[in-house]
Amino acid sequence: MYILEVVPLTKIPLHLPQILSYFSPEKVEKGALVLIPLRKRKVLSLVINTESVKEKKLEIKKASFKLKKIERVIVKKALLSDPQLSLAQWLSERYLSPLGLTLKLFLPKKILKSKRAFSKIDPFLLKEKKEKKKTLPLLFWGKNLFDFYLKEIKKYKDRGEQILILEPELEALSQRLKELKLLKIPESEISLFHKNLSQVQEFQEWQKIKKGKAKIILGTKSALFLPFQDLGLIIVDQEESSSFESWGKEPRYNAKEFSLKLAEISGAKIIFASHLPGLESYYYAKKGKYRLEISSNKYQMVNVKIIDMRAEIKEGNFSIFSKALQESLKKLFNLQNSTLKNAGRQGILFINRRGLATTLLCQECGEVIKCKNCDVPLVYHLEKKRPCLICHHCGQKEVPPTFCLKCQGWRLKLLGKGTQKVFEELRKILPNAKILRLDSDIAPTPEKQKKILKAFIKKEADILVATQLLFQSPILNYQSPFLVAVISIDSLLNLPEFRSRERVFQLLWKLRFLAQEMIIQTYNPNLSIFRYFQEGKSKDFFKEELRQRKAFGYPPFSEIIRLTFSHKNSQKAQREAQEVKENITKSLAQLKIQDSKAQILGPAPSFIPKIRGKYVWQIIIKIKGERKKIGKAILSSLSPKWKIEVNPVSLL
Repeated sequence: MYILEVVPLTKIPLHLPQILSYFSPEKVEKGALVLIPLRKRKVLSLVINTESVKEKKLEIKKASFKLKKIERVIVKKALLSDPQLSLAQWLSERYLSPLGLTLKLFLPKKILKSKRAFSKIDPFLLKEKKEKKKTLPLLFWGKNLFDFYLKEIKKYKDRGEQILILEPELEALSQRLKELKLLKIPESEISLFHKNLSQVQEFQEWQKIKKGKAKIILGTKSALFLPFQDLGLIIVDQEESSSFESWGKEPRYNAKEFSLKLAEISGAKIIFASHLPGLESYYYAKKGKYRLEISSNKYQMVNVKIIDMRAEIKEGNFSIFSKALQESLKKLFNLQNSTLKNAGRQGILFINRRGLATTLLCQECGEVIKCKNCDVPLVYHLEKKRPCLICHHCGQKEVPPTFCLKCQGWRLKLLGKGTQKVFEELRKILPNAKILRLDSDIAPTPEKQKKILKAFIKKEADILVATQLLFQSPILNYQSPFLVAVISIDSLLNLPEFRSRERVFQLLWKLRFLAQEMIIQTYNPNLSIFRYFQEGKSKDFFKEELRQRKAFGYPPFSEIIRLTFSHKNSQKAQREAQEVKENITKSLAQLKIQDSKAQILGPAPSFIPKIRGKYVWQIIIKIKGERKKIGKAILSSLSPKWKIEVNPVSLL
């Protein structure tokens, strides 16, 4: 008879024990999987310790509770290695997430969704551990990233070690697979791993990696949790991407940060690579936490024009296109339809919003038509040539009113612009041009998005009107359209978010790669961000941004924890948020945490105060030390209904 310490693979609030004890008639290994009775349910659980009853007789007699027996053994051999168990424990502590949920990340869905015994699972191949030389993480900043990757991949491939290449978006994997063929690596030694695999495919790849047959693993962030045998190299491509943040559901984690921990535990070399690194990565490199390598590849020269849209209005131009952009578009189209040397060049018009207009406003009382469920402005669209108001958060659709519901006024005006509006206005200027549109309304699936991009690359269109979906595919990496125009960037710059300037600079830098001529329209042309971008002075932009972050105590000079609570009753939501703040303040005082170590902001309504019928309140905590103690104070003050985000990608 044996006593098993197990972690149920379900959400158990962190203020309750995460590890439970049961007895078993047979011995199972640490890392094995069993089915246990938990209240009225049968729950899969991972074994983290096994001991004989003989060794625990005295403790069993003294115990005030009776041990239950497990239902049955699902997998007798270890599914997870000791390093994986350590990673799961770290993930739980770091992101204040239940241990059972972090352990689930390491197991294939086929096993998690079955409660029958698995017999055909290969054990870990226990290789003799080599002493690996510890190296600092490398931040590689350059243009031809994959040329650099190929050299590193060949080096570690020749050593027989496994290589993980992490991509922010699923669409990039197929492109990387084509590039790997340059090394003439057999496809049998390459594994593609992402969330869209079927249960059977996922299990097959998981087994292939566990056996050590896969030498190169291409994947999105879920690939970090695979059972690597001898991991030698981790490459994080486009490291600045916000897609490496996993905030949709628990456990919420930062894949970049987790990859550093994986490299530390496995002894692997890790490379963060980017055309323009994230601000925080650049800071860590300057501080010596990362080794910085900047490629000598020169970026192509781009003629960047910053257009003052205020001056356009003063001159009587009320179009969404400045005169300079209109002239460039006409010139572009004339080149397209001529036999000149430059004929065949194309244009991309970028706008951050989809739809025909952003809001419908009453000019008599100033009321904006909002979603009843989410308290955000409804966006004006044309669906099958019929006007429609749509909420971009919950999907609610309404027929536009003919008068104001608040004051009964009839002077309703459309404000703002989206891809649909740009498309319609462009057709007026260039009625004979072939124009494609890329947004989530017209192309809701990756397949449809890829189809539009391929058509543009094949020169089946003169101009592409696109949102940020443009960056979710590497398909444009090798193209150089003649003209790239940013219709409006001010809405992104004016978001009440400390990372908004950095995000805008990153976005403009990506567009720069596609351009030979670039036009940026703005109502704030004197902002320093535009000067730095126009002159290509990214380091100067980083320096200024870091000064501002330091002054206000934002990352990388602090850590941030965001606590969110929602309720159908607005007063209850506010009251709960206020009580939690008071409880956290008391807990911090009891632990003798100084105010300089933990600054509490709020509670306050979220940026979107109401979503899907629930009122949302948030508390922001800036942390500068005593991380573990502050984490305990927070957990002791919250009910399970609160959402916890550690260093979230956005505070909005």
